Amino acid sequence: MDKVQTFQEFLAQETARVDLATVGLSLAVCLLMSGVLAFFYTRIGSSLGNRHKFAKTLVPLAATTLLVIAVVKTSLALSLGLVGALSIVRFRAAIKEPEELTYLFLAIGIGLGCGANQLKLTFAVFAVTLVVLIARSRVLGRPPQGMLLSVTMQGAEHPSFDELIKLVAAHSKNAGLKRVDEEGDAVEALFVAEFDDMTGIERLLAALREHKGVGRVSVLSPLEA
Repeated sequence: MDKVQTFQEFLAQETARVDLATVGLSLAVCLLMSGVLAFFYTRIGSSLGNRHKFAKTLVPLAATTLLVIAVVKTSLALSLGLVGALSIVRFRAAIKEPEELTYLFLAIGIGLGCGANQLKLTFAVFAVTLVVLIARSRVLGRPPQGMLLSVTMQGAEHPSFDELIKLVAAHSKNAGLKRVDEEGDAVEALFVAEFDDMTGIERLLAALREHKGVGRVSVLSPLEA
C-alpha cells in the first residue's frame, strides 16, 4: 500500500517549474524558425496546392507543439495523460502530397526542440535541413506551375482520352492528366498544363470547340495565386 501511495505522490509531483523567461525565449526562436520555414516553403516548394495558404499553418503548428511540450514536461502525470488523450483523437488532415507532410514534420520538430529548450540543437538541424532543401531546389529546379484545365465531355461522339490528351499536348507544354470523373454519359477530365501566353489557351479552346461532345471547358490560374 505504501508503494502505491508513493507512486501516486510521484505522479502528482511536478518534476520541473515553468520559467516564463525561458519559455518566452523558446517561443521567440520557435516563431522565427517556423516563419523562415513558411517563407521558404512558398518560395522553393513544388506542391501544386495553395502553398501560401498551407504555409500559414506552419507557424501556429510549431507554436502549439511548443506549448504542449512546455506544459507536459512539468509533470509525468500530464505526459501520461497526453498519451491517453492522443490515443482517442483522430487527425484527418487532407495531405495531398508528401512534401506537405515533410514540412509539417519540420514544423512539429521545431516546436518539440524549442519546447524542450534544445535551442542550439534545433537551430543547427533546422539550418542544415533548410540548406539541403535550398540546394536541392537550385540543382533540380522548381517545377513550373501549370494551369488547371477541366474538360467536360458528354455523349457518344466525344473524343477518346488519347485524342483529348494529344489535343491538349499539341497546344500546351508538359500537359498531364490528373483526374477523371465519370457520371452517367458525362466525363470530366482534369489536366495540369503550361501555356506560354493567353494565345495558347485561345488556340486550345478553339480546337476543343471543333469536337462534338465537348461541353464545358474551364481554365483556372495557378492555385497559389
